[in-house]
Amino acid sequence: MSKTYRLGHWVTADFEIISKYVRRMHSAVEITHPSLLALQDLIETDPKLYMLFKTMFTQKVAVGPGEKYPANPISGYTDMLKKMQIIITRAPVYNSTLGGLPLNHILKYITATPSGTMAFINDKVNKCFKDILNDWAQFLDNPDSRTVLNQQVNDTGY
Repeated sequence: MSKTYRLGHWVTADFEIISKYVRRMHSAVEITHPSLLALQDLIETDPKLYMLFKTMFTQKVAVGPGEKYPANPISGYTDMLKKMQIIITRAPVYNSTLGGLPLNHILKYITATPSGTMAFINDKVNKCFKDILNDWAQFLDNPDSRTVLNQQVNDTGY
């Protein structure tokens, strides 16, 4: 039985399950979405952010006593952006084991590192993520995102 976060008890806290899920996530062949390209450009043109985004994928996440945290399943910022390319062009599929949104599963590995903390308090990075989330919201407001909806109450859809 997987652990769950205390608040709500509906999102798994089993990092091993989340790690396996993120490893199996599809990645785009290339990054083409304008908001993701803007983040990539920011990372690659700002030396401080570049250093933070290079190191956040190799740093250990701080965990509580006795907790085990698997290695980061994302190899670097380009891998992250390629996974995000797929995420923001699809509706989140129903998954009662994981709960939450696919972006959360990616970000949980990097935001809890020292470099991730520093990167994600940067206003420019947050503006890029705001644009990425707004783009995803536009997609989710589109009829193309309704493929995950169905009329039955079961384990395959909403």
